[in-house]
Amino acid sequence: MRVVGYCLLVIVLASGCSHPVDTDSELSDKGYVHAIQLSNEGRDSDALVQFLSVIHRREIAPRSHLCAGRIYLEVYNDPIYAIYHFREFLLQSDDTREKTVVSQLINTAKKKFIKDLPGNNSAIDSRLEIMEVAKQLREENVSLRRMIKELQDRCNILDNKKASLYRAVESGTQPANVGIRHHVVQPGDTLSTISRKYYGSSTFWKKIFEANQDQIPYPNVLTVGQEIIIP
Repeated sequence: MRVVGYCLLVIVLASGCSHPVDTDSELSDKGYVHAIQLSNEGRDSDALVQFLSVIHRREIAPRSHLCAGRIYLEVYNDPIYAIYHFREFLLQSDDTREKTVVSQLINTAKKKFIKDLPGNNSAIDSRLEIMEVAKQLREENVSLRRMIKELQDRCNILDNKKASLYRAVESGTQPANVGIRHHVVQPGDTLSTISRKYYGSSTFWKKIFEANQDQIPYPNVLTVGQEIIIP
C-alpha cells in the first residue's frame, strides 16, 4: 500500500519527481522516464528499481536520487538509505528551492531514525556515527569503481600491444613505427578523448599536446582531418 505522509514536504517532492527542472540528459533517460510512469501509477517498488538503475549507469543523476530517497523514506520507512540519496541530490543539484526542502527532509529522516532506535543516548550516537561511516564507504566505493575501470582500460591497451608484438615475433617481422602512432582528428575529438583512446586515461592529454605543438597552437584547438602524433 502506498504510504501518504509528511504533508507539504512530500507533496513538494512528489511534484518535483513529476515535473523536473534540471539535468536534461538525465531527464531524457528512458529508465528515468519509465520510473516516473511507474511512480505515478503507484508502483513505487518497481519505480525504485528503475531509479537505482539510472543512478548506477549515470555519474550525475540528482532527480533519480531525489525520487529514490522519497520512496525509501515514504514507502520503505528506511531513513538511512533516504538520507544517503537526499545528500547525493544536494551534492548534484543546483535547484536552491528544492535543496531547502530536501535539507528539511534529511532532518526529518534523522529524527525518525533516532526515534526508532532502542537504547540510550550513547547507542544513538553510535548509530549516527555508523551512518556517517556508511556514507563515506559508499563514496569510496564509487571512486574505486572508477579507478578500476581506468586500470582495466589501460590493461586492455597493453594486452593489445603485447599481442601485436607477439604476432610480429612469430612472423619474423617488426611492426612499423613501434612506439609512434598517428591519429586523424575526428569530429568531437579532444586531447582528453584521444588520450583516453590510446592510453586508457585522459590524464595524458598534455603529453600529446607537447608532441604536436608545431601544429596545435592551443590545447582546445583541433581541426577535423588533422593528423597528429601519439607519442
